[in-house]
Amino acid sequence: MPENIIDWARKQGARVEHHDSEPVILEFSGRAQEYDAAQKSAAFFVLDDLQTVSVAGKDAADLLHRLTMNEMRRLNPGDSVINAFPDANGRLAAVFLLKKNEAGFELMVPGRKGKVVADWIEKYTFIEEVTCELKPDVDYFLLVGPESEAVLGMSIAENHFDRLDVNGISAHAGGVGGLFPRGVLLQVAREESTAFAQALVSSDSGPTVQAAGWQAYQLLRVEACVPEVGAEITPRQNPYEAGLQRFISYTKGCFTGQEVIARLDTYDKVKYTYTGLRLETREVPELPAPVYAGEMEVGEVTSAVLARAGDEVLALGRIRKKFLDEQSGYTVQTGSGSCPLFVRSCPHEHEQK
Repeated sequence: MPENIIDWARKQGARVEHHDSEPVILEFSGRAQEYDAAQKSAAFFVLDDLQTVSVAGKDAADLLHRLTMNEMRRLNPGDSVINAFPDANGRLAAVFLLKKNEAGFELMVPGRKGKVVADWIEKYTFIEEVTCELKPDVDYFLLVGPESEAVLGMSIAENHFDRLDVNGISAHAGGVGGLFPRGVLLQVAREESTAFAQALVSSDSGPTVQAAGWQAYQLLRVEACVPEVGAEITPRQNPYEAGLQRFISYTKGCFTGQEVIARLDTYDKVKYTYTGLRLETREVPELPAPVYAGEMEVGEVTSAVLARAGDEVLALGRIRKKFLDEQSGYTVQTGSGSCPLFVRSCPHEHEQK
């Protein structure tokens, strides 16, 4: 049996801990060094919570179109789009990166929610000719940094996957963002993933690649205001409250939850605004942490990490729209007591869908 990626990481000196019974690679050489590599050269992250659901059959495109909130009918093989299954109330049943291939579609599902996605598709499949399969034989990595293309020896298209070879190992690479810190998502057959990882970090030609762990990934993610399943993205939130409104198509026609989502937009009924936050402290609060304006609870912090400089905490969360004001005196509780909290802008706020 091939060595798994966690065992490989341990051999590279990584610190691994278990969270919710799952092993998590926390760091290889330290959060600061790994973060700096992602900013200045190239850092390589293991995305071991990303799962693949394969959907095929002559009715697959039609079924997925009716179940998802983003336009997907004009995709060509290799193209990808961030998409989601809203429920009948417009809340997020599941979120994923959808890629079209020659046989059908691959849904790349974060948060180990592949079975949720497969079950959702099966629930809505009646007479349609559709097959749906959770594929356990694929591993994922994210390459982040300005030298990523030089590392791979090819140009990487945004929202499109192409095949590449690294030391004779085949993979697919595509430019991603939205559900990940902006970078290159790499799909590799599980039986070759450790050899692929080793080839990237040990190459003696081209830029150096830094193996990186969860702590540096979280700093990049929170800094870039990228929502995460289980934190910002839960079945309680609609797409607006999870920061995913850029990935709603308002012109594609009917889909599950479409009327509710349209009303939220048309009649300005979204109660909470997804936003970046910062705390003037070095203490990371216990999450989720209520946000207060005076004595009134007006939102919550859902993710928080110590900034690279170590002088403040960067965070993500939701604040009630009627209280949203960058100058308002928000507070949040930490171990030392009440701490000032401020709104910060997110990089994607000026992006067009």
